[in-house]
Amino acid sequence: MVKEILIYCDNINETYLSYVIKNLQLDGQKIGIMSCQPMQKTINMHNKLGMNSGIIAENGACFCLNPVDNEIYSEYENYENFLHYKNPLTFAQIENAKLKLKKLGLEDYLSFEDREASVGFSFKRFPYELFDDNGLCNFIKRNIYELKIDFGLTVALYNPNTSFIETINEYVKLKSLKLEEIAVISHKDDEMLFYNLLNSGAMLFYLGNNNNVKNVVRKYPTGYTNNSVNSYTDVLIKLDFFKFFSSYRKNIREEY
Repeated sequence: MVKEILIYCDNINETYLSYVIKNLQLDGQKIGIMSCQPMQKTINMHNKLGMNSGIIAENGACFCLNPVDNEIYSEYENYENFLHYKNPLTFAQIENAKLKLKKLGLEDYLSFEDREASVGFSFKRFPYELFDDNGLCNFIKRNIYELKIDFGLTVALYNPNTSFIETINEYVKLKSLKLEEIAVISHKDDEMLFYNLLNSGAMLFYLGNNNNVKNVVRKYPTGYTNNSVNSYTDVLIKLDFFKFFSSYRKNIREEY
């Protein structure tokens, strides 16, 4: 039995999706969201789609069981445990990173931008007086070894150990659910997450285009790809059929 559906989305523009979500929720279905986006942006998408359950944001680095309560669980301050926060903007890890960067003498060269889950910074002037692009990036890596650096137009600092797998496990535990009682709809290639979900009996609908991932997902009784469904809306409309068909596939495997 599927007690909760988690929809992975960074930006969905399907016309009838919110309407279908509303109808499913009227029948008692719980529907939440997963995203790589910052918590506040994910909350906005959650509200726009009219969802009624939890939020997993920032690549799994933080989540909330009920956005109405605004109680955030986060791993930013401690990589081993999820810590409970009322306000996602008060992470000590972020403030510590900003302080270290300033102590390294970078304050004159960088402009800081506060985000919900990271410290963003960009160069104040060009050409750079002290470092070239990679030189600055490598300098920061050497001096802030516990943080991972992505270099682009801005540099984002974030926890390199973040994983949707651990977060979903913690999420379902706090909701008194089992993995086999959830369904995940995703277009993102995340093979480790998919293995974890499918081996635990969760339903997975992969809407991406990676053929290798498709071939793996379809081998499981509860795994489906866009060969069977072509959109988030399509999955939700046909969910009852897929629940029935998954039971059929499981029974066939047990018999043979």
